[in-house]
Amino acid sequence: MTLPARTRLLLLAACLLPAVLPASRAAEPAISALVQTAPLQRGELLHTLRAYAVVQVPASQTQALTFQHAMQVQTVAVHAGQAVRKGQLLATLRGDASSTLAYTQAQTAVSFAQGELDRMTALKAQQLATQAQVDAARRALLDAQAQLRS
Repeated sequence: MTLPARTRLLLLAACLLPAVLPASRAAEPAISALVQTAPLQRGELLHTLRAYAVVQVPASQTQALTFQHAMQVQTVAVHAGQAVRKGQLLATLRGDASSTLAYTQAQTAVSFAQGELDRMTALKAQQLATQAQVDAARRALLDAQAQLRS
């Protein structure tokens, strides 16, 4: 069979196909269902409906938590759908290594600055330090405390 003959055969099949399909559909019986209607009347519901849902808490009753340094959730003490009470432990957090190190360094800086201020104050009392040195030590302590809070 040559290509033009094959093309003619496909065109003929495409033209005859729509003519054959409606005839095959007409042969199928129509589906019907017998229904019985009843008048509307007031009565008691015989069946109980149980429904499950996720409760959305209003934004006014939620609390956003922010931390001064990066934290990771170590454990979660509750599961989805569990009722919780005020003050109940929900999760345990752990600071990451770099944040913990920075916090420890800031604590050390505050401790050192406090010691330096105490030393300068004692030296000032003996007139071995100036007021400017005491003020500089006080300023260093305030800066270290601010760094610890941030």
